[in-house]
Amino acid sequence: MKYNLSFKDILVRYVIMVVILMAGALTQQVWLMFFSLPFFITALLGMCPVYAAMGINNNPEAASEEDDH
Repeated sequence: MKYNLSFKDILVRYVIMVVILMAGALTQQVWLMFFSLPFFITALLGMCPVYAAMGINNNPEAASEEDDH
């Protein structure tokens, strides 16, 4: 599995996850809190399947490895 998220992407995903979790907790809507799960999983793994399908790679380390080959 190749990482395609930069630190900024991961940070933004964690912020979005926290905002969605807080909105769900404050409104007592548990179903809303499940929308934070994809953001958590992609940030945790450092890989976004949507980015991979579109050919986007924001990881500077992975991009430099591709340039070396």
